[in-house]
Amino acid sequence: MSLSPNGKYIVARMRYDDRVAAIFVERETGKIIGGLKPTLGSEIHRIIWVNNEQVTYQIAERVSYLDAPIPTGEIFTASYTGQGAKLLAGYRAGDLTTGTFIKGRQYDKSTFRMLHSLPDDSNRILVVEYPWTLEGNTWYDTRKRFPIVSRLDVRSGKKTRSETLPFRDPQLLVDANGVLTFAIWEDEAGDEQVSFRESAESDWEVLKGDGISIGSGFVALKIDNLGEKAYFMGAFGEAGYRTIFELDIQSKVLAPMFTDLDADISDWEFDPDTGRVVAGVSFKKKARYHFANTDSSFLKAYKRLSRAFKGQNISVVSRTHDNSHYLIRVTSDVNPGEYYAFNRTNNKADFVWANSSWIDPREMLPMLSEAIEVSDGVEVPVRLTLPEQSENAPVVLVVHGGPHGVSDHWGFDPEVQLLANRGYAVIQVNFRGSDGFGANFARAGYGEWGGKIIDDIYQASGEIINKYKLNRKSVCSYGASFGGYASLMLAARYPDFLKCAVGYVGIYDLNLMYTSGDIPIRWGGVSYLEMVLGRDAKQLAEYSPINYAKDIKAQVMLIHGAKDNRAPLEHAEAMKEALENVGNKPEWLIYGRSGHGVRNLDDRRELYTEMLNFFQKNLVVSES
Repeated sequence: MSLSPNGKYIVARMRYDDRVAAIFVERETGKIIGGLKPTLGSEIHRIIWVNNEQVTYQIAERVSYLDAPIPTGEIFTASYTGQGAKLLAGYRAGDLTTGTFIKGRQYDKSTFRMLHSLPDDSNRILVVEYPWTLEGNTWYDTRKRFPIVSRLDVRSGKKTRSETLPFRDPQLLVDANGVLTFAIWEDEAGDEQVSFRESAESDWEVLKGDGISIGSGFVALKIDNLGEKAYFMGAFGEAGYRTIFELDIQSKVLAPMFTDLDADISDWEFDPDTGRVVAGVSFKKKARYHFANTDSSFLKAYKRLSRAFKGQNISVVSRTHDNSHYLIRVTSDVNPGEYYAFNRTNNKADFVWANSSWIDPREMLPMLSEAIEVSDGVEVPVRLTLPEQSENAPVVLVVHGGPHGVSDHWGFDPEVQLLANRGYAVIQVNFRGSDGFGANFARAGYGEWGGKIIDDIYQASGEIINKYKLNRKSVCSYGASFGGYASLMLAARYPDFLKCAVGYVGIYDLNLMYTSGDIPIRWGGVSYLEMVLGRDAKQLAEYSPINYAKDIKAQVMLIHGAKDNRAPLEHAEAMKEALENVGNKPEWLIYGRSGHGVRNLDDRRELYTEMLNFFQKNLVVSES
């Protein structure tokens, strides 16, 4: 959802008939004045105002093997009423004029991304183009070729090439004037480098010096309005908490902005008057705000908003061109998201929109945060959502996927609310390897998929069960992808702990990770597996639940998509066969049109109905 530059209109994405469409709304009246409707199964993926009367947008199309929309890398445009929609750039942008021999624009066998709406030209945008590579008879977006930066006319689709960059697949920063100034890229040794230039005519130089220490995993964020400061996100301190770094462009000194941390900075805000970062948010427990040492009027307003919506997370998602009005999003553990139009002049916030408006936050259940020290001294964060009748309540462990780069943050989780509102206590363990709690904690999960990660889940959830007097004899585990794997591995390693286990699009034979699915064929995929799993075939077998079916006492449900290319169906079929061979026949749900997850609404309704029935058969909800 975003405001037009003059603040008169709002564009918002919304789900419609198994697709995600966009609507245009008059801000003051709330009247819908137009919209954009993609084809069935597709969605409007990203939409940006170019000027007061025109937007550019990208679409994502459903890929069967993932059953999730994937961006097509094309750029479209339409008016603020949704009229005149057309494709500007992308692999389907070429055409032949009907009935003539006049050749139209050539097909762009490239992936496009918008970089900047140019302040000096309301009819053009700055885009980066990643040319595809022909391998055999098929074109692929391999990012092996150097990207091209161009100005794209949003009326005609004509491209004017600005330059070809000397870096493959870089992160890019553009200054307030639309000049590409910074690039983060990998050299041939795989080391990250930061390059800078003062102007479009200047040569690129690699930043080096005592004040420059850009480490692996740094992310480029933005440049301030005067081109004096640049901002990056990266690991800081002994624990490696992710924070925001400010680079003084003139002196080349890089300094962390927020250092009093107990978790990673996950979100941030900048002052639109200066373009400088003034706030960060972390989530060890609830949203914790970190403020820069400045008397910025924007920061004062942001602090007032954080107090007005106390206990919730506040994000500024859009601004008018003159910075007089903001669109803010408010979320929490019981609030799936509300939008307000904030008038900076009178400090008034007017309600605009509610996500999932049928949900009453007053009927949702709060998410608690705990930290449990496990047997080897590692502190493991835990999220807990209790039902209204919590004493002796049955327990569902919801295990997140990944396991790396993912975590269970404090916030609204529809699956958790679904379970808690049916009488289950929901425990979510952020085991070692989870994201959000420092680089050291994340790396501690490498090579421990079936080892200490499973121990963390068992020990931390056990402590929570005891502390809150939950029913230790009535526990089930459920998770998707890695979470499905962990649920089955937990049932194998601690067979008396679980009454049931649900594996949803899970992996169950770790040795298959190197030979099956899309990870080993992706750029860097094998190296990633070697880093997080290792190559020891014996250990991979020991960490695979398929080899421990005889130890699993819990009742099992296996859910899978027939077209899954991340965790191919052979994982679930082999796990099913192994369980059947020892007399523990699992409940079996296969979705023929789905991949790594089920998105079709009818299929999802069936999936959750069957899963709730499975929990009801195996867990006892107290009547008290």
